[in-house]
Amino acid sequence: MTTWIVLAYAILVFIGGLIGHWKAGSTASLIMGSVSGLILLISSYLLWKGHPWGRPLALLLSGLLLAFFSYRFYLTGQVAPVGIMALLSLIVVGFTVK
Repeated sequence: MTTWIVLAYAILVFIGGLIGHWKAGSTASLIMGSVSGLILLISSYLLWKGHPWGRPLALLLSGLLLAFFSYRFYLTGQVAPVGIMALLSLIVVGFTVK
């Protein structure tokens, strides 16, 4: 189950980076969304294969994204997109902590 949650999160992070670039012209969103999405995709694959680095990698990155999105939510108070991404990051952290 964790594998599929991390995979879905990877896709959402990647799409979020694309949308951030498209709507706000943010190259940083494009780069970070792409890199984070790729690393989460790799961790999902490692989880699927039972590799010992899959869970820690997913936990590390989703934890970093949780901190980033929570801080941005604190600064802006915007529910969409940062509040939603903070909540999704928290859910992924919860599933990968086991």
